[in-house]
Amino acid sequence: MTKGRVVRQESAVRERIVSVTIALIESEGAERLRIADLARRAGVGIPTIYYHFESRAHLIAVAQVARYEAMMAPLRELMDTIEAALAARDEDNYWRSLRRYFQLVLEPAQVDGKYAMGRLFLDDTGGRSTARDAADFIARQFSRWVATVTGAQDRGWVNPALDATTLTTLFWSAVVGQAMAVRTTAVAMDADALMDLFEMLVRVRTD
Repeated sequence: MTKGRVVRQESAVRERIVSVTIALIESEGAERLRIADLARRAGVGIPTIYYHFESRAHLIAVAQVARYEAMMAPLRELMDTIEAALAARDEDNYWRSLRRYFQLVLEPAQVDGKYAMGRLFLDDTGGRSTARDAADFIARQFSRWVATVTGAQDRGWVNPALDATTLTTLFWSAVVGQAMAVRTTAVAMDADALMDLFEMLVRVRTD
């Protein structure tokens, strides 16, 4: 067997272990992850897991980062769409894409949601790497949000009297609040209702 083939096989095994780990974390929670269960589900031996990962904590951290990247990808793409709508002066697509952004962030905040954003933010088992990546992403997205609000103000779509940073902070706080309440049914924010409120407060209607 060639060295290249061995490397590819080892990479495939590592990816399978991570994939099964993610599935177990999403169904059982990281704190309940058992290496024996993982080995059985992944079809590998326990020594194989520890060949690829130095510890259970390391494995969970890698899996959490992979979950994080998968969850954030649609939001990055939507920000690209929002910025493109601004550049093209496409107001309808701007507001439509903003609404979709709210839906992706808020609706999946329910514990069993597809993206489970709230649960990921509350889960600290991913370690410092996941927390740092999440903080960096939030900082970048926040700056992009402020820029898109300012751009919409320049185009006459958003009330120019509003402070873009304060406005963004207000609605991001609502998202954080939903994440904090992710495990209760007493507080469940509706994405469309929040977007309706956002438009009512900030949008300049020309029709």
